[in-house]
Amino acid sequence: MSITLTTHIEEGDTNYPALIEANWVAIEDAINSLISQVSAVGGEASQLILDLFDRDGIVGAASYRIDLDNYEGGSEITIGRRPEADTGKGDQDLSIAWGTFGGVQTRVTLAGDIAIDASAIVTGLPKTIYIGIPSDGTPQFFEDTATPNVIYVYSMTWDGYAFDITTIERMCPILPGYTAIQEILGAPEIVQIADFETDWLQDDEGKIDLVLPGAASDNGIALEGSKEVLGGMVAIHGGFDAVAGDDNKLVLELHDDEDNIWNLDPIEIDCSQARDQVFFKIDTDTIGRGVFVNEVKRFKLVRTSVGDDVCAAQGITFALFVRPLIGTPVPKDSDEVDQL
Repeated sequence: MSITLTTHIEEGDTNYPALIEANWVAIEDAINSLISQVSAVGGEASQLILDLFDRDGIVGAASYRIDLDNYEGGSEITIGRRPEADTGKGDQDLSIAWGTFGGVQTRVTLAGDIAIDASAIVTGLPKTIYIGIPSDGTPQFFEDTATPNVIYVYSMTWDGYAFDITTIERMCPILPGYTAIQEILGAPEIVQIADFETDWLQDDEGKIDLVLPGAASDNGIALEGSKEVLGGMVAIHGGFDAVAGDDNKLVLELHDDEDNIWNLDPIEIDCSQARDQVFFKIDTDTIGRGVFVNEVKRFKLVRTSVGDDVCAAQGITFALFVRPLIGTPVPKDSDEVDQL
């Protein structure tokens, strides 16, 4: 959208207040329209996200955590991200807070750990002191909660020699990080397809593909289908049998259209006593952020082995347990303000 100033000020004009006011009204209307459009994206889900961040707090339970395990006394205490960031899964070693600074809500961060020192606080001891996060995201000690533009996150007793860790209290809410919001807004669902054509005694691959549509901009149907894949299942429909013997297993893998293997462990089906359902986990370490499917992706079952004693293996449904993505898939609690 664009802003069109309804009135232009020209040489010789004398009614400046009216002209300027008309332009301010046009700008205000345009900004309010833009806010309404942004707020409307995602409907109720978008409003819920705004509601979750309508107060100051630390983002995610891992942010700005005091290292009590290694505190052995003294004036210094360490604060930072805990538990340690798993960078292999997209975590960043950041503590994140959301606060109001100078009337503007802003996201601030702390990289890694920092040791903060209370030795400069020497009057009126013992006393309650506070850990606060100012607008640069770096926590420090305060003797009261009167300083403006600070998120006060912890209080504790300081006697000039050590902190009484039994008195530590958290003062601000923990706002949901990306993973928590996925849990809140993304209830799991099952997508499945039946395959009665494949005969696993002869066929190396299933003849039926399960398709996840991906983002509306990618799938050509303008419907949002971005998903996070949580796990999978193969349901047996009775067409499995094996003669007496030990070599009675059918072993499958779940592949995508780039031949990446998704299952963590082999999908093993005992054809002599085939269960109704066989569940399997996703290999998240190998797939990594690929579990967030935001482009059209096809999944197929591939046979890796079939036992000599198997005499029938046909008739299955395979399924994936997924949940919808809320916004852009980025590592949890990442450094993108607009991650949702």
